Amino acid sequence: MRMTSVLRKGVLPESFKRQWNNIVQRRVDAYNDYLQTNFPKIYELQKALTTGVKQILIEGKEYGGAVYQARILRKPWEDLSYRQIYLRNQYPRELWKLGPVLAIMALPFSTFALLPIIYFFPKYFLTHHFWTDAQKKAFAASQITSRLRAVPHLALDLHARLPLIKDPNNRDACASLLSKLKEGRLIHERDILDAQDEFQRGVFRYDKLSVDHQTSLAKLNHIFSLNATYTARNIGLADSYLEKHPDFQLSNQEVRDAVLTRCLYPFADQERLRDFLDVWTSTSTLIKVPL
Repeated sequence: MRMTSVLRKGVLPESFKRQWNNIVQRRVDAYNDYLQTNFPKIYELQKALTTGVKQILIEGKEYGGAVYQARILRKPWEDLSYRQIYLRNQYPRELWKLGPVLAIMALPFSTFALLPIIYFFPKYFLTHHFWTDAQKKAFAASQITSRLRAVPHLALDLHARLPLIKDPNNRDACASLLSKLKEGRLIHERDILDAQDEFQRGVFRYDKLSVDHQTSLAKLNHIFSLNATYTARNIGLADSYLEKHPDFQLSNQEVRDAVLTRCLYPFADQERLRDFLDVWTSTSTLIKVPL
């Protein structure tokens, strides 16, 4: 009698809840064991989907917290953490890419409908949250190769503008920089700093470049042309944070994410990647390019 009245009130005893949860968990575990034994590929795909969704939700919560601090509490983005600055640049792009998948996930029994997408088109419809380690390496190499195809066109276009530079010292510095870029030689910090005047105030300034050049530059940075200024500012904020906090240590994954954003293959030796990032950030913070 008491049990009936309690159920009518919509209040379940804790012991009943625990038993019910245990039953459901056993059923789920049995289902996963069945898949893993009889359909291991489907099991791995489903596991990747579940793990990826969890990571997206966690990052979404972090991104929401960063936006709240910046827009509601009026906290400058420069004062936020490195992680929050990174998510400001990356999370909206990843969410946009995942749009079709998230739309399908809202439908009942959508897991199996997503398996073909995960299996056949992970590069185009999913983000790194859903990829295997092998896929991350393959897709990173493919992305870098595709982005670097824009370099010859950019170098030729800038080279054609050299005669427009009035200062002979600036012209020689830019010619030397472009020559090294064209020949694939190592470009040093000094080379960039010597040529920075023309990128700040001269003929190489971003808003003086042709639309075609800006499009190729966006391709090099793996972004849309309309987002070029926004992305450049976010990278500048991240560089500034790292330079201001020399004791801050990036995790290995954060280092890989950072160098991939800056167009370097992220699965090389970690020490080499960290050295590259140190040189990049120290150079970046010395250059104040108006955008």
